[in-house]
Amino acid sequence: MPTISVIIPTHNVSLYVENCIDSVLNSTWKKLEVIIIDDSSTDDTLKKIQRKIIAINDERCHVLSLENWGGVSHARNVALQAACGDYIAFVDADDWVEATMLEKLLEAAHKYNADITLCGTSRLPNPLFTLNRVQPLVFIGRERIDQYIQMFMLKGKAEFKPYFSIGQPYGTLYKSELLKKNCITFIEGMQYKEDVLFNMYAAQFATCVVRINENMYHVNKNNPHSLTTFMLKDEMLCHIRKDVEERKLFHQKYRMGDSLFEHGLYQYICRSFMKTVVKTCVYDYDYEKCLSIFMQSTYQEAFAKVKLQYMTFLEKIAVTLIRKFHGLRVYYAVSRIFLRIKAIKARCYNEIFINKFCTVLIRQNGYQNGQQSGSTRGTNRRQDNHL
Repeated sequence: MPTISVIIPTHNVSLYVENCIDSVLNSTWKKLEVIIIDDSSTDDTLKKIQRKIIAINDERCHVLSLENWGGVSHARNVALQAACGDYIAFVDADDWVEATMLEKLLEAAHKYNADITLCGTSRLPNPLFTLNRVQPLVFIGRERIDQYIQMFMLKGKAEFKPYFSIGQPYGTLYKSELLKKNCITFIEGMQYKEDVLFNMYAAQFATCVVRINENMYHVNKNNPHSLTTFMLKDEMLCHIRKDVEERKLFHQKYRMGDSLFEHGLYQYICRSFMKTVVKTCVYDYDYEKCLSIFMQSTYQEAFAKVKLQYMTFLEKIAVTLIRKFHGLRVYYAVSRIFLRIKAIKARCYNEIFINKFCTVLIRQNGYQNGQQSGSTRGTNRRQDNHL
């Protein structure tokens, strides 16, 4: 029976980590090696993990602790070196998994002799987010694997849309031999899209990739301590630049003859600029920063060479606008308006939610007080009758 090494990196997730560990240990596949690696948490995450492991006394669990914070990529790499299982799975410490996930992934991996096997995910607090977007697929052979890799870039292509959620390492089972033989690790220093690049390199060396049509991994989007939540503007822009550079490097190493991948790369760079760079600069009212990034050769080349095929209608308008003289300033101004409207709507929704929540509390308290006063009157009445 093969062993699955489950790697759980943790950093300031004391509210969620115990539930995550429980969900993994309750797996129907029992032959596990659970490696919990704490990346210098400043809260009581490590203490909770240690208390949990002592309480359950499960030999399958191993706890590692890093003295200096190195980021999630470094933590995963350290755990990868320590892993001894035949297969590798990653679980984020603020998420949880279905009890049957690992067993079903392993069954599919054995059935097709797959190097990579993945399932669908649902995103809390909205579990229906990806419920209807999961489709089964099997990629065997170089041509089909190439098509799978193209999905990482061309998510706007019609036949790729059902499989858009393929970049994450969670909800995925990897053959340990695939990763170790080809020295596939996470790119350290990256805190943005590092998981997508990891999967691109893994797919490059895979001979078979399988996806099963069940959502068995549940992503928690409620964690206020998520690293991307607290990224400063310059830090975020730095990570975006790193992400683009690494994708270009991957293209130069392995996909130079793949015109569809190159087409997708230019689209990705343009989308990255329009959706992330501009939005980041808008929040700080820094148009000059936005313009200076746009003038970099990477973005100039992408906007000059990108084809509008497979882009949405609004993306086509945006790219066409930005290509024109002063078009970037117009796009920047429109983005500011839309983000302001979005903020106002969010504020209104929050106020409505708070008002409804307070109303429910008031009604419940009123009902309880009414019950108490009613019972008090009944008691007094019985006492009067008794007298």
